[in-house]
Amino acid sequence: MEGRRHKRAQIKIGCWIVGQDGESCCCSTYDISDNGISITTTTPLPVGQTACLQFYTPQSASALSISAEVIWSDTGQNPAMGLRFLDITEEELRILREMASQMRQREVHAAQRHGRY
Repeated sequence: MEGRRHKRAQIKIGCWIVGQDGESCCCSTYDISDNGISITTTTPLPVGQTACLQFYTPQSASALSISAEVIWSDTGQNPAMGLRFLDITEEELRILREMASQMRQREVHAAQRHGRY
């Protein structure tokens, strides 16, 4: 598993990313772990920059906001970046895990309805 300390789950969750300059954009996760996330976005941030990831969950009317640092950035044909969570709390981690589990269940149910499972 590439020497990673935390298992990664391939899951698509919509989110917002707000850079240090206050600019924001919509993005989508493609994998997530307990210590970081990989996202696709049209405007990847430079390595080393910190940003705020915002997720809207069914459990809360307000966004779950998590600080993260860009650890890799790809501005090529499929723009994306990897971020390491900074100071994530156990409660935030619990909410992210729950969101990922719910999204996985939805994907399985959708695939079953369309005969892919």
